[in-house]
Amino acid sequence: GNKSPTGKPMTKEQQYWMSLIFGMTYQSSMAWTIYWRFPDFWNIDFDVMQKWNVQNMDIQRYARDTKYNKGRVTEQTKSLRMIIAPYGSIKNFFERLVDEDEHASFNRVFNEVLRFHKYGRMTAWLTCQNLFEVCGLPIRPRTMLASDPSNWSVRSGIMYLFNRENLIESKNKKVRLSKNDLLWVEKAEKDIYAEAKEKIDTSNKKIFSNYLLESHLCQFNWWRLSRAFIW
Repeated sequence: GNKSPTGKPMTKEQQYWMSLIFGMTYQSSMAWTIYWRFPDFWNIDFDVMQKWNVQNMDIQRYARDTKYNKGRVTEQTKSLRMIIAPYGSIKNFFERLVDEDEHASFNRVFNEVLRFHKYGRMTAWLTCQNLFEVCGLPIRPRTMLASDPSNWSVRSGIMYLFNRENLIESKNKKVRLSKNDLLWVEKAEKDIYAEAKEKIDTSNKKIFSNYLLESHLCQFNWWRLSRAFIW
Protein backbone atom coordinates (compact mmCIF):
# COMPACT_ATOMS: atom_id res chain seq x y z
CA GLY A 1 0.00 0.00 0.00
CA ASN A 2 1.08 3.59 0.67
CA LYS A 3 3.80 2.35 3.05
CA SER A 4 5.72 0.70 0.22
CA PRO A 5 7.08 2.25 -2.99
CA THR A 6 5.96 -0.83 -4.89
CA GLY A 7 2.63 -1.25 -3.12
CA LYS A 8 3.80 -4.67 -1.93
CA PRO A 9 6.01 -6.09 0.84
CA MET A 10 9.73 -6.24 0.08
CA THR A 11 10.93 -9.19 -1.92
CA LYS A 12 13.97 -11.05 -0.63
CA GLU A 13 16.09 -9.25 -3.23
CA GLN A 14 14.80 -5.90 -2.01
CA GLN A 15 15.66 -6.85 1.57
CA TYR A 16 19.22 -7.49 0.47
CA TRP A 17 19.29 -4.16 -1.39
CA MET A 18 17.96 -2.33 1.68
CA SER A 19 20.69 -3.93 3.80
CA LEU A 20 23.33 -2.61 1.43
CA ILE A 21 21.86 0.89 1.49
CA PHE A 22 21.78 0.93 5.28
CA GLY A 23 25.46 -0.02 5.26
CA MET A 24 26.16 3.00 3.06
CA THR A 25 24.22 5.48 5.19
CA TYR A 26 23.91 4.16 8.77
CA GLN A 27 20.64 6.08 8.87
CA SER A 28 17.34 4.22 8.68
CA SER A 29 15.47 7.25 7.33
CA MET A 30 18.08 7.95 4.64
CA ALA A 31 18.26 4.30 3.64
CA TRP A 32 14.46 4.21 3.36
CA THR A 33 14.47 7.43 1.29
CA ILE A 34 16.91 5.93 -1.20
CA TYR A 35 14.99 2.65 -1.29
CA TRP A 36 11.67 4.49 -1.75
CA ARG A 37 13.03 6.27 -4.82
CA PHE A 38 14.98 3.28 -6.18
CA PRO A 39 13.38 0.04 -4.93
CA ASP A 40 14.58 -2.18 -7.78
CA PHE A 41 18.36 -2.55 -7.66
CA TRP A 42 18.60 -4.14 -11.09
CA ASN A 43 16.56 -1.50 -12.90
CA ILE A 44 18.25 1.60 -11.51
CA ASP A 45 19.11 4.14 -14.21
CA PHE A 46 22.35 5.66 -12.93
CA ASP A 47 21.78 8.96 -14.77
CA VAL A 48 18.42 9.31 -13.02
CA MET A 49 19.96 8.34 -9.68
CA GLN A 50 22.75 10.89 -10.04
CA LYS A 51 20.31 13.64 -10.98
CA TRP A 52 18.24 12.81 -7.88
CA ASN A 53 21.42 12.67 -5.79
CA VAL A 54 22.56 16.16 -6.86
CA GLN A 55 19.10 17.73 -6.54
CA ASN A 56 18.67 16.41 -3.00
CA MET A 57 22.24 16.80 -1.73
CA ASP A 58 21.40 19.45 0.87
CA ILE A 59 18.70 17.38 2.55
CA GLN A 60 20.52 14.05 2.62
CA ARG A 61 21.25 12.86 6.14
CA TYR A 62 24.07 10.40 6.77
CA ALA A 63 25.41 9.27 10.14
CA ARG A 64 28.68 10.74 11.39
CA ASP A 65 30.42 7.41 10.77
CA THR A 66 29.35 7.45 7.11
CA LYS A 67 29.53 11.20 6.40
CA TYR A 68 32.10 10.72 3.63
CA ASN A 69 29.61 8.57 1.71
CA LYS A 70 27.18 11.45 1.36
CA GLY A 71 26.70 12.31 -2.30
CA ARG A 72 28.29 9.07 -3.47
CA VAL A 73 25.23 6.83 -3.67
CA THR A 74 25.48 6.54 -7.46
CA GLU A 75 29.13 5.54 -7.57
CA GLN A 76 28.61 3.13 -4.68
CA THR A 77 25.60 1.54 -6.37
CA LYS A 78 27.57 1.21 -9.61
CA SER A 79 30.27 -0.65 -7.68
CA LEU A 80 27.68 -2.99 -6.20
CA ARG A 81 26.15 -3.69 -9.62
CA MET A 82 29.55 -4.39 -11.20
CA ILE A 83 30.67 -6.82 -8.48
CA ILE A 84 27.33 -8.57 -7.94
CA ALA A 85 26.07 -8.81 -11.55
CA PRO A 86 28.00 -12.01 -12.46
CA TYR A 87 26.02 -13.88 -9.80
CA GLY A 88 22.58 -12.91 -11.12
CA SER A 89 21.16 -11.54 -7.86
CA ILE A 90 22.24 -10.01 -4.57
CA LYS A 91 20.77 -13.06 -2.85
CA ASN A 92 22.93 -15.44 -4.88
CA PHE A 93 26.00 -13.28 -4.33
CA PHE A 94 25.76 -13.59 -0.55
CA GLU A 95 24.28 -17.05 -0.16
CA ARG A 96 27.17 -18.65 -2.07
CA LEU A 97 29.42 -17.54 0.81
CA VAL A 98 27.40 -19.30 3.50
CA ASP A 99 27.74 -22.80 4.91
CA GLU A 100 26.89 -24.51 8.20
CA ASP A 101 29.60 -22.59 10.08
CA GLU A 102 28.01 -19.23 10.93
CA HIS A 103 31.30 -17.73 12.15
CA ALA A 104 33.28 -18.66 9.04
CA SER A 105 30.36 -17.49 6.91
CA PHE A 106 30.48 -14.10 8.61
CA ASN A 107 34.19 -13.77 7.85
CA ARG A 108 33.66 -14.56 4.18
CA VAL A 109 30.72 -12.16 3.79
CA PHE A 110 32.45 -9.40 5.76
CA ASN A 111 35.53 -9.62 3.55
CA GLU A 112 33.44 -9.57 0.39
CA VAL A 113 31.55 -6.46 1.52
CA LEU A 114 34.90 -4.73 2.02
CA ARG A 115 35.38 -5.02 -1.75
CA PHE A 116 32.49 -2.61 -2.38
CA HIS A 117 33.32 1.03 -3.05
CA LYS A 118 33.73 3.03 0.19
CA TYR A 119 32.63 0.19 2.47
CA GLY A 120 35.06 0.06 5.39
CA ARG A 121 35.17 -1.87 8.65
CA MET A 122 32.20 -0.03 10.15
CA THR A 123 29.97 -0.05 7.06
CA ALA A 124 30.81 -3.70 6.33
CA TRP A 125 29.82 -4.58 9.90
CA LEU A 126 26.53 -2.67 9.60
CA THR A 127 25.78 -4.37 6.29
CA CYS A 128 26.43 -7.80 7.79
CA GLN A 129 24.21 -6.95 10.76
CA ASN A 130 21.34 -6.13 8.41
CA LEU A 131 21.96 -9.23 6.30
CA PHE A 132 21.67 -11.24 9.51
CA GLU A 133 18.70 -9.42 11.07
CA VAL A 134 16.70 -8.39 7.99
CA CYS A 135 17.52 -11.09 5.44
CA GLY A 136 18.07 -13.97 7.87
CA LEU A 137 21.50 -14.74 6.42
CA PRO A 138 23.22 -17.05 8.95
CA ILE A 139 26.38 -15.00 9.50
CA ARG A 140 27.09 -14.70 13.21
CA PRO A 141 30.40 -13.04 14.20
CA ARG A 142 32.41 -14.75 16.90
CA THR A 143 33.40 -11.39 18.42
CA MET A 144 32.58 -7.69 18.17
CA LEU A 145 35.96 -7.03 16.51
CA ALA A 146 36.70 -4.95 19.59
CA SER A 147 40.47 -5.15 19.16
CA ASP A 148 40.33 -3.65 15.65
CA PRO A 149 42.19 -0.30 15.74
CA SER A 150 39.17 1.62 14.44
CA ASN A 151 36.71 0.11 16.92
CA TRP A 152 37.42 2.47 19.80
CA SER A 153 33.74 3.09 20.63
CA VAL A 154 32.92 -0.49 21.64
CA ARG A 155 36.30 -0.77 23.41
CA SER A 156 35.44 2.32 25.43
CA GLY A 157 32.07 0.78 26.33
CA ILE A 158 33.88 -2.29 27.62
CA MET A 159 36.31 -0.14 29.63
CA TYR A 160 33.42 1.80 31.19
CA LEU A 161 31.69 -1.48 32.02
CA PHE A 162 34.77 -2.77 33.85
CA ASN A 163 35.56 0.61 35.44
CA ARG A 164 38.90 0.96 33.65
CA GLU A 165 38.44 4.66 33.01
CA ASN A 166 42.15 5.30 32.50
CA LEU A 167 41.92 3.30 29.25
CA ILE A 168 38.87 4.93 27.67
CA GLU A 169 39.85 6.15 24.21
CA SER A 170 36.62 8.06 23.60
CA LYS A 171 37.36 10.12 26.72
CA ASN A 172 41.07 10.67 26.23
CA LYS A 173 42.52 10.70 22.72
CA LYS A 174 46.03 10.24 24.13
CA VAL A 175 45.24 6.72 25.39
CA ARG A 176 47.32 4.05 23.68
CA LEU A 177 46.46 0.44 24.44
CA SER A 178 49.28 -2.04 24.83
CA LYS A 179 49.31 -5.53 23.35
CA ASN A 180 48.32 -6.89 26.77
CA ASP A 181 45.46 -4.38 26.98
CA LEU A 182 44.13 -5.59 23.63
CA LEU A 183 44.43 -9.23 24.72
CA TRP A 184 42.40 -8.28 27.81
CA VAL A 185 39.79 -6.63 25.55
CA GLU A 186 39.48 -9.78 23.45
CA LYS A 187 38.88 -11.89 26.56
CA ALA A 188 36.47 -9.34 28.04
CA GLU A 189 34.25 -9.23 24.94
CA LYS A 190 33.97 -13.02 24.92
CA ASP A 191 33.14 -13.06 28.63
CA ILE A 192 30.46 -10.38 28.20
CA TYR A 193 28.90 -12.31 25.31
CA ALA A 194 28.85 -15.58 27.25
CA GLU A 195 27.25 -13.95 30.29
CA ALA A 196 24.64 -12.10 28.23
CA LYS A 197 23.76 -15.22 26.25
CA GLU A 198 23.28 -17.18 29.47
CA LYS A 199 20.93 -14.58 30.95
CA ILE A 200 18.90 -13.65 27.88
CA ASP A 201 15.42 -15.10 27.54
CA THR A 202 15.18 -18.25 25.43
CA SER A 203 12.77 -16.57 23.02
CA ASN A 204 15.43 -13.99 22.15
CA LYS A 205 18.43 -16.27 21.73
CA LYS A 206 17.95 -16.65 17.98
CA ILE A 207 18.34 -12.93 17.34
CA PHE A 208 20.97 -12.32 20.03
CA SER A 209 24.40 -11.76 18.54
CA ASN A 210 27.60 -9.79 18.81
CA TYR A 211 25.96 -7.27 16.48
CA LEU A 212 23.43 -6.39 19.16
CA LEU A 213 26.00 -6.50 21.93
CA GLU A 214 28.26 -4.15 19.96
CA SER A 215 25.38 -1.71 19.49
CA HIS A 216 24.56 -1.74 23.21
CA LEU A 217 28.17 -1.21 24.28
CA CYS A 218 28.61 1.68 21.84
CA GLN A 219 25.45 3.30 23.20
CA PHE A 220 26.63 2.67 26.76
CA ASN A 221 29.86 4.48 25.88
CA TRP A 222 27.99 7.50 24.52
CA TRP A 223 25.59 7.59 27.47
CA ARG A 224 28.53 7.73 29.85
CA LEU A 225 30.32 10.35 27.80
CA SER A 226 27.24 12.57 27.68
CA ARG A 227 26.45 11.88 31.35
CA ALA A 228 22.94 10.93 30.27
CA PHE A 229 23.19 7.61 32.11
CA ILE A 230 22.24 7.97 35.78
CA TRP A 231 23.67 5.45 38.17
